[in-house]
Amino acid sequence: MTTDGELASSHPGDEHETPELYGIPFYCVQAHTSALTTLKARIAQHYDLASTYYYSLWGQHIHHGLFTNGATTKEAAQGNLIDFMLEFSEFPKSGATVLDVGCGLGGTCRYLAQRRGSTVTGITISEQQIGLARKITGQDAAAEEPQSSNGDFTSKGSTMNGSIDETPAPVSQDALASTPFLHYGSEGGQVRFLHLDAEQMSKHLPPATYTHVWVTEALSHIPNKALFFKSAFDLLKPATSAQPSRLIIADWFRGPPESFTLADDAAASSLTPAQLSTVAQIEDGMLLPELPSVQSYIAHALAAGFTLMRAPPPSTHLTSFTSTDNYTATLQNPIDISPHVAATWDISWSLVSSPSLWAYAISQGRDGLSFLQSFRAMRRGYKEGSLRYGVVVFEKPVAEA
Repeated sequence: MTTDGELASSHPGDEHETPELYGIPFYCVQAHTSALTTLKARIAQHYDLASTYYYSLWGQHIHHGLFTNGATTKEAAQGNLIDFMLEFSEFPKSGATVLDVGCGLGGTCRYLAQRRGSTVTGITISEQQIGLARKITGQDAAAEEPQSSNGDFTSKGSTMNGSIDETPAPVSQDALASTPFLHYGSEGGQVRFLHLDAEQMSKHLPPATYTHVWVTEALSHIPNKALFFKSAFDLLKPATSAQPSRLIIADWFRGPPESFTLADDAAASSLTPAQLSTVAQIEDGMLLPELPSVQSYIAHALAAGFTLMRAPPPSTHLTSFTSTDNYTATLQNPIDISPHVAATWDISWSLVSSPSLWAYAISQGRDGLSFLQSFRAMRRGYKEGSLRYGVVVFEKPVAEA
């Protein structure tokens, strides 16, 4: 049954409702706070099953789009979001070493290598995503002129014709030595992809290695967020006045709209039962331990030793990313850009209109159906204000001399 007035009644999703958990209304259901190992296994299984479909549906970027600065298509909007994050975080034009946590199909890794000459390591919990990321990268690189000094841009598992071994080797202590970078783009960039749980990254990656840790819509999946922030802090290089070390995050957050400035408790208590029901459906379908608040991220980051980066100074170019006829986001850190990304889910809902897709989702059990139904909850969350989207940038303090 349709619950949102703006949804078309002919959509196949209107014919299916996700069963309530144990007969309990969604807003009374606790988020995935128990059996977190099982939750991570479900997340890995979801992306192993769905990533090929994501690629056919969304292309190489499986994250929100920013529909400003003239972007009208999903592809342009997704690139627009990355460009905004680069500008807002004052990302260097060249020379960055980046860890992309939850790299998906490697779209952002390749973007940073190609556009900013960055050296990027992408990690994901999904074996299927690693295989696809390597295959797409190898095929892209094979279509270009060789980039390395010896004229050979091949890496382990890839060949000059773009074929690639899609079975990722499990991460071990010698994974970095056995997984070389692939030269990518004309700006001297390099990429590589590792099958690695983000909660294990500090055990397998050397400390003080990266100038930037980048995470787009993946941190909300990670159960132990305190561990993530501590690990990110340890993996970043010591900061200097000439070379800051920054953690750049884009994610969805629990509302309300004023939650970016309210204390966490006040923000949580302001949601109505109907809004809490929407949040619970998002948590359930998107396999989140809970939908976090931006203030909880700030608290974890400060406890790990980070400070909030100062907001960048206004500029015509930066403002173009955050302005429409109806809304202009204030350039503050963290920044709420929800009105500019909400159209992502209008497009997503229209893209999942195939009855055969819904039949397949149902065949996969409750998780498959609740995932597709959460698309509708995402739309409703942005409309009613229980779901927000923002970017927040942290940095390591410069060590005193």
